[in-house]
Amino acid sequence: MTKDRPPIAFAIRPKPEKAKVAEPARKKIEARSQFPSREPDQEQHVQLNIRLEGHVSDRFRAAAKADRYSYGAFLKILLDHYENSQ
Repeated sequence: MTKDRPPIAFAIRPKPEKAKVAEPARKKIEARSQFPSREPDQEQHVQLNIRLEGHVSDRFRAAAKADRYSYGAFLKILLDHYENSQ
């Protein structure tokens, strides 16, 4: 690098604020454009970590796999059955 080059001037400017769109207006725009929002739905998926014995985990996985359910769907079935039996 030579010293003959002029220094680079950086201009630091604050980012312009984004315009906030009201919820009803956003829904209208979404309906017209058929472009879904990136905001999460009301039914949000979460991750659940459970510490349990290996043989119980094996039983759960085998039962879910036998009927080709995802773990979340199978857990929902088990919880619904538990709540209805009470």
